[in-house]
Amino acid sequence: ALPMVVFKDSATTAVASIQMSVIVACAVGKIAAALLIWPAAYLWYNPEAEKSERFKAAALFAYFVTASNDFLIGFPLLNAVFGGTTGKGFDATAYTTVNALVNCWVFLPIGVILVEIGASLQHSADAGRRRDAIWKVLVSILRNPLIAAAFIGLAYNAGINRGQQKPLPGLLADCVNLLAGPFEMMALFLTGASLGSFKLSVW
Repeated sequence: ALPMVVFKDSATTAVASIQMSVIVACAVGKIAAALLIWPAAYLWYNPEAEKSERFKAAALFAYFVTASNDFLIGFPLLNAVFGGTTGKGFDATAYTTVNALVNCWVFLPIGVILVEIGASLQHSADAGRRRDAIWKVLVSILRNPLIAAAFIGLAYNAGINRGQQKPLPGLLADCVNLLAGPFEMMALFLTGASLGSFKLSVW
């Protein structure tokens, strides 16, 4: 259901209405949070561990503060609070989709690279091994259904809608809506169900 939601939003978004300053502001905020949490985690989280383990843990914590759950939480929250993702000249769907793409294409690869650097501090891994690991991550990102759906939707938007906010044609709209319909309910249900194993602890 989620890839269909992403495709629909990417295909029907008014791309010209997106203000890149908003996207940059969100990215800068995430970068600032990551730059604060990385040294804090490296210095104070499990300080008795080896340097490589602390480096990897710091990289994971830094990625955690940038990995916003844009789709699973963002769309249901927008609908619950604002009654939809569009209106009053502001298309929240477009910003949510673009922010998710920035996370997948920028923050996720950087996080993986930092973890690989931490692993190389522990093992005398050659450059070939690190390149293979990074390449596998990049390939997995390209094969991610959400990324594919976003790019197909953007291609449809640019080629058919010409960057304007237009609905999908009848039969295609019916198929996409049928597959995307259960998303919001299932997203909140699965989020709540996953909290059964949630554990909170202090460093």
